[in-house]
Amino acid sequence: MSTSQDELSKEWNAMAGEWDDLASSYRDAFETILWKQIGLTETESLTVLDFGCGTGLLAEKLQSKVKRVVCIDAAPLMVEQVEAKIRAREWSNVQAYCLALAHLKEQSDQDMLQEMEGKVDLIVASSVLSFIPREDLPGTLKALGKILKSGGTLCHSDWPRTEKNPEGLTEDAAMKWYEMAGLTVKSATVISMNMMGEEQSVFVGVAVKPWNER
Repeated sequence: MSTSQDELSKEWNAMAGEWDDLASSYRDAFETILWKQIGLTETESLTVLDFGCGTGLLAEKLQSKVKRVVCIDAAPLMVEQVEAKIRAREWSNVQAYCLALAHLKEQSDQDMLQEMEGKVDLIVASSVLSFIPREDLPGTLKALGKILKSGGTLCHSDWPRTEKNPEGLTEDAAMKWYEMAGLTVKSATVISMNMMGEEQSVFVGVAVKPWNER
C-alpha cells in the first residue's frame, strides 16, 4: 500500500527546517545538468514551474535566469520557507503555492491552475515524481501536461532502480509517466551527478509537449 499524500506532506514538513543543508548539493548538481539536458541557451523569457519546490533551493538558482518561477509543493512548511525567502530576498518574479495537483481542495487553487494552463515553458521536478502516491500519478501528470505550452519541456530527476534501490525509476516507468502527461520523450537516461564530492547515479528524463497539443 502506497503512502498517502497527507502522510508524505507530514514527512516533508518534518524536514523543512534542515532541507537547505540536506539538499543544496543535489540542487547544485541538478541545476548544472538541467540546461545541458534540455538544450536551451536563451532563458530570459521563460516561465518555469518548479514542481515539488521544497524550500525553494532550485528557484533560488532559476529566478535570476528566467522571467518567472512558479513554485508548487504539497508540504505547507516547505512552502512557508519559500515565501520567507521571497520576502527577505525580494524575488519579485517568484510565486509559491501549497497544493497537491491531484487534490485541489480550494476553488482558488483550481482557478490558479486553470489560469496557468498552456502558459509554462519549462517544468522542473528535482527528485519529486517518484515520491508521488501511485494513485495520484495519473491526475498529477495530466495536470502537468496541461500546464505546459505546446513545445514546452518537462525535465525531472529521480533515483534509478538498482540492486540497492529496487523501487527506483526505470525507463519503462518513465515512458508511462510521459504518456500520462501527453508528452513525447526527448531523452531518458541514467547519468552521474557529483554531490558533495561523490558521484551518484541519477535518472534524468526530458519530455516535450507536441506542438499540436493545447
